[in-house]
Amino acid sequence: MGDRISIFNTSGAEPVGMSLEREYECPECGHNGFWKTASMTLHLGTKTKWSCNECGYGFIEINGISTAKA
Repeated sequence: MGDRISIFNTSGAEPVGMSLEREYECPECGHNGFWKTASMTLHLGTKTKWSCNECGYGFIEINGISTAKA
């Protein structure tokens, strides 16, 4: 039958067991907890979106470079 095509894009998928939560002080509300809301691999590296557990403030990281407010 040859090669099969999957509807699921698993290339670059993160291994099972990666943390979905991290400690980071929110610059908006001061809460110390964020949830990973999305992650994908780009040509620049891994892009990860984080969202505050309390207020919903979000930021993006690409290979450790963050858009979070300082």
